Amino acid sequence: MRAVAALAACVAFANAQTFDMDMILAAEPVPTPSIPVVYITGDAPSTTASATTVSYVETQAAASVSLEVAAAASSTALAKRAVSTCVPQPTGISHNSSPDTASAFLADAYYSSVASAALTPAGYVNTFTNLQASNNAYGYMGYQLLSSYDTQLCSQECDKVNGCLSFNIYFERDPSVDPNDSSCSNPASVTQIKCVMWGGPTLKSNALNAGQWRNKFQVVIAGSNGYVNKTIDPAPGYDQPIDLGDATINAPLDCSGHDTFMQSKFFTSGPFDANLCAAACSAQNVYNLAHPPAEGKPKTCQFFTTYLLYKDGVAQRQTCSLYTMAWNSTYNTNKGYYYGQSHYTVGYSFAFSNTTNPGAPYAACGSSSSSTVVSSTAKASSTAVSASSTTLSTATATPTALLPDTSCNNAGLQFAYYPGLASTQWDFNSPNYGLDAENYKTVTPNYTGVTNFIGGFAWNTYHQSSSIYSSTRPFDHEKMILNHRGYFFAPTSGDYTFSIPTCDDAAFFWLGDMAYSGFNEFNYLLLDNQANGTQSATVTLTAGKYYPIRLIYGNVGGGPGSLYFQITQGNKVAADWSSTVSPYFVQKSCDGTTAPAYAAFGQET
Repeated sequence: MRAVAALAACVAFANAQTFDMDMILAAEPVPTPSIPVVYITGDAPSTTASATTVSYVETQAAASVSLEVAAAASSTALAKRAVSTCVPQPTGISHNSSPDTASAFLADAYYSSVASAALTPAGYVNTFTNLQASNNAYGYMGYQLLSSYDTQLCSQECDKVNGCLSFNIYFERDPSVDPNDSSCSNPASVTQIKCVMWGGPTLKSNALNAGQWRNKFQVVIAGSNGYVNKTIDPAPGYDQPIDLGDATINAPLDCSGHDTFMQSKFFTSGPFDANLCAAACSAQNVYNLAHPPAEGKPKTCQFFTTYLLYKDGVAQRQTCSLYTMAWNSTYNTNKGYYYGQSHYTVGYSFAFSNTTNPGAPYAACGSSSSSTVVSSTAKASSTAVSASSTTLSTATATPTALLPDTSCNNAGLQFAYYPGLASTQWDFNSPNYGLDAENYKTVTPNYTGVTNFIGGFAWNTYHQSSSIYSSTRPFDHEKMILNHRGYFFAPTSGDYTFSIPTCDDAAFFWLGDMAYSGFNEFNYLLLDNQANGTQSATVTLTAGKYYPIRLIYGNVGGGPGSLYFQITQGNKVAADWSSTVSPYFVQKSCDGTTAPAYAAFGQET
């Protein structure tokens, strides 16, 4: 991805924004929760530990930040007890696998069928389905034993817990008695249903717990589903959060040559909470205003980003980066890097801009640059609040329109057609209608081709077939997927509006690095479905730059379907769904490095 990262504007970036490895390595580790598989012990045989929750109070946590008091990591591990042996455990649900072995449990189709049929609760998005592992996510918030595989009930339990952002529900093979003695080292099993709550996202990438051994008894997991709340709470005094996906802002110096980055703060205990960053922002302002520099004016925090920092896929801490002014998603390019043999990456990333004062350059700038407010009416992500947002960007007008080099047979966008649905399940209650875009990274398409526009088709009947784009081959529209990808070459600098005027059933659109690699159901720029009407977002682009784009459309419910897409700059159309060729779509740059070719369909990451 180095070549793709180089597509950003050639401006000076502050070195301070690179991860501070000294602080990262010195910080306390995230507490590792101990989620029990033995619920009754000899110390308290009459008490069933069938549930536990972790208390969290935002005001107390924020106050501790303002006072610079380090949050004490609290362990939820249960103390080891061995007063009695072979204590009977809760009986679990009525279903048991036969024979009573771990391998039979994992092969039992009952668990997968229940998990696959589970409904997505209102207000949540399904992040993975039917895994044989549970999550080790960020911010353990407790668990509940359930009598049935009830995702709605589990979501209600999560909603009751302050700070709970997601949950993991699964079947677990547990011992019928505590196997803490040689006389009961491998007892008969019981099947429990666990609802485990987390203060960070439950994702396929952090579903790493495949079970454990308790003496000679093997604990295993099946039918594991993950669900993340679609909303993140706003921070008082700040605009609605902007979803940055799996990257964070790497801001340039402002137009007067001053660094807008102030510092970073780390948190390793409690749930993911943007209010911690807001408190850090305010506390820094109080200190800086009370201790002004000998020369110049004090810097104040008006914008912050917050994200989970991962080390080799495991959440390490919540990070807050403080800035003197707001930056838009054009600069959302920092996805992490390697330190020694470890890979540090970013996830669950958001940006917050001060509502009354989004900040400004340190000093007045010349007329060649102007501060422009750009607004987006798009829903930034299925994990972000659906609302208009305002960010500050810098744009320079260029009078002459540029054209990309198309001398290497690179004009147009690549598209791939998939008949049926790879693993997508129709879900009318989900904003994406069940379209799992990430699955199509590794699915080999039935057909590929090139097109100079996106969409422009509609049909009103079931089981209809017709040609699509330049192909003369008839394609069955029933539950089909179309994956479009390539680059948009900005002919002039300015604000471009990307729009999906209508779509039936659902479509994702990505712009930037995540369109090239790493796209998923959380880091999109636009998500539209048949109930939403026009979805659009305005982004400031630089003339002569190639911007990776991707649009995945799905007629996931079958029957009638449609898709329309366009790009405009003011009252000028740069690309739309008509048959008119857009000269600004290319598959790659002719030098092969400025805008590198995409990986083959079915082999993407």
